[in-house]
Amino acid sequence: KEAEEKEKVEEKQKHISSMTNGRIEKLEALGFEWVVASSWDLRYDELVDFVNENGHANVPSDYPANAELAEWTRTQRRQYKLLKQ
Repeated sequence: KEAEEKEKVEEKQKHISSMTNGRIEKLEALGFEWVVASSWDLRYDELVDFVNENGHANVPSDYPANAELAEWTRTQRRQYKLLKQ
């Protein structure tokens, strides 16, 4: 019975991932990134840059230099209001 359980576990582990150490090495040799920053993190970093350049975090709603950042800040305010309701 114990041997059957061990066999089941080993079989299941084989199907969990097709990733191998060889594949990992090949991908990393190409500069593959395993953890990609989320779009929220990217926009936050852009906001940090905006603050460093402008001295405030009030991105204009029609900010032509970075429309995505303007939309992101509107979304953050909207989400904050929803949270506080």
